[in-house]
Amino acid sequence: MPKTIEIRFQHGKWYASVTAECKQCDFVRKHGSAQIGFDWGLESFLTFDDGSVVENPRFLRKAELRLKTAQQALSRKKKGSRNRRRAVRRLSRIHERIANQRDNFLHQESARLVARASLIATETLATKNMTRSARGTLEKPDKNVQQKAGLNKSILDGASGMFLDMVRYKAEEACAEFIEAPVCKVKPSQTCPQCRTRRKKTLAERVHECECGCFMPRDQASAQLCLQYALAVRAGNRPGVEPSAPDTKLTP
Repeated sequence: MPKTIEIRFQHGKWYASVTAECKQCDFVRKHGSAQIGFDWGLESFLTFDDGSVVENPRFLRKAELRLKTAQQALSRKKKGSRNRRRAVRRLSRIHERIANQRDNFLHQESARLVARASLIATETLATKNMTRSARGTLEKPDKNVQQKAGLNKSILDGASGMFLDMVRYKAEEACAEFIEAPVCKVKPSQTCPQCRTRRKKTLAERVHECECGCFMPRDQASAQLCLQYALAVRAGNRPGVEPSAPDTKLTP
């Protein structure tokens, strides 16, 4: 039964959002039985603890040429003219298509993840800090500003914050557990999932290789560590990850 309706005008189109009251049995999101750890990244959108990946669709990158062409066409139009208004609508439609593609992809992947798992683990992500400008100040200008700008664009195109929000509320609807490992404490990208040895890695190092013999993609190692942390939390421990710990379980 419809309860409320919201009408809005966006990008030259009218949209109606209807909220309906449903019986509990009409729609129930269900979770699976697997225990899954994943790591979000740029090369692959998701890397799971078993090594499987979800490829990054890169919607913004794929549309860059069309965006550039539309923006150049807009800049050449006279302000207030009919042609300029048409160019604005053309550019808006491209941005709208990118946003819709991204939104659809994130909803599908988050729903698919919750449908597979009863326990989902990942690391906390601070997108605001990750996309901080590298310009610095006039007195102390930073280096590699152009490269950092490109990295920031890729991070925002991946929409990690939106994805985690979707996983979080879908897991709650399905009564699945969603646990985020604190990065500063667990350090998933620097810690070996087998022996707990910590070693700082640069962003260019995409393989985790440890003296204990552990060898795997860096993101997979991160996903395994997050899952181990979540399993310890589920068991009722208050886990921490200590360097060079002898066992493969997180210590309380």
